[in-house]
Amino acid sequence: MSTSLIQSSANYKNNQSFAVLLMGPPKAGKTCCAMQFPTPFFADCDNNLLSAKAMFPNKEFYYCTINKDEQNKEVPKAKRWDRLVKVLNEAMASDVIKTIVVDSLTYVNEYIKDSLLALPAAQRAEPFMLSRAEYIKFYNVLVELVTTLRSSNKIIIFTS
Repeated sequence: MSTSLIQSSANYKNNQSFAVLLMGPPKAGKTCCAMQFPTPFFADCDNNLLSAKAMFPNKEFYYCTINKDEQNKEVPKAKRWDRLVKVLNEAMASDVIKTIVVDSLTYVNEYIKDSLLALPAAQRAEPFMLSRAEYIKFYNVLVELVTTLRSSNKIIIFTS
């Protein structure tokens, strides 16, 4: 007996998550807006949670700075993408965190490029530019990030 590809709405599994892109100039309130979502986790790429913390002093939230480690030492540029992926995986696995905020996509762009450009200069056509093949990889990495986060069944917010 063959199985039909057509499904009844009774079988539909609702994914409760949604994704939002908050865009605006610096200090427009993107992080403050994100702070209002349920139990947010901030992948803090721009070291700029101070205003949001001041505006919501009693709000419980979680965070990890990406470009500084737990001892407040600078994370090498080529390692920031790996750190971001590791912390986002932890946030997705958490039962406590309901909202994942990547603050900001502007820095994530740099993290991916720095990771791709980490090859020794001798192996690269141009030391500070992505080749066409690297740009395709960059695009695929970014799409995979968004897709993976969306599959977590959490609210996803990117600021830019």
